[in-house]
Amino acid sequence: MAFFVGIDVSKLTLEACKLCDGKPLHRKFPHSPSGFRALLSWIARDAASHTVMLAMEATGSYHLPLAHFAHAHDLRVFVLNPTRLKHYAHSQPRRAKTDREDARLIATYLSKHHEQLHVYTPPRQAVADLRHLVRRREQLIKMLKQEENRVRELATDHILTQSHQRVIHFLTEEKQDVDQRIDQLLKEDEQLQSAYKRLRTVPQVGRILAVSLLAEMGDGKAFEKSKNVTAWLGLAPLMQQSGTSVYKEGRISHGNSMLRKALYMSALGAMRNGTWEAWLKPHRERGKSGKVLMVALMDKIARVCWGIMKTQHNFDPKRVFLT
Repeated sequence: MAFFVGIDVSKLTLEACKLCDGKPLHRKFPHSPSGFRALLSWIARDAASHTVMLAMEATGSYHLPLAHFAHAHDLRVFVLNPTRLKHYAHSQPRRAKTDREDARLIATYLSKHHEQLHVYTPPRQAVADLRHLVRRREQLIKMLKQEENRVRELATDHILTQSHQRVIHFLTEEKQDVDQRIDQLLKEDEQLQSAYKRLRTVPQVGRILAVSLLAEMGDGKAFEKSKNVTAWLGLAPLMQQSGTSVYKEGRISHGNSMLRKALYMSALGAMRNGTWEAWLKPHRERGKSGKVLMVALMDKIARVCWGIMKTQHNFDPKRVFLT
């Protein structure tokens, strides 16, 4: 049997809720190694021979030390998507939003939906470093776009324009430095280098998509099936239908937005240059087009890349384009 624990993580404290026979028990701990050990002892009092499942919301990087500690002590750890948890919270008859109530909500959500959730596995150090660099690169790109937009808006104000140009120059150099560190990391780590080269054998998978996949998915072995990859990325269309009067076309749900953006650019290029035409043609003949076909191609590229990462084989067009 399973034993469910929900943790609301903040910078200084951990608000915990454990469900014992459906009854919530609460306690607060410091966000520190001693607090982690005290939390583990508190959980063990009632867990007995149960399989302990512990969930927390993704909160920047605050949740990572606890997630790693819990995983190292053989707890099944789940890091929840904040947006999905928010929608779940809206469906519940809550009277207040407090850390205590959030911890109870997380524990309840875990108890009801753990079979559909993805178990968290800490990446090895090289993958964790790559993830930090790739995400930092994305942050720098966003800041660069903001500054470039401000330059266009203030084209007549030379004093402010010069200030923005200096910031653009600095951010550009930072981005170049991050790119160099990513390349260096790929050279130094044989596993990442081999996986990167295999991913680049996939048509229309360029440097950015390849390193993003490695950063976010590691070796791909955390996913048991390709449909788990689809769900994690949020590429499974969410249909809306009720009776005969309500019907809305499927929309992709919440997932890893950075990877979805990279996959979109890859699929867009593939649809324009014909590198995936052998796969696209039969789908067009079956009536797929527009956004539906685009999302299907994004999903296919992601699944193929996951298969390559997991099996450590190069891209095989004969196998891929027949499915």
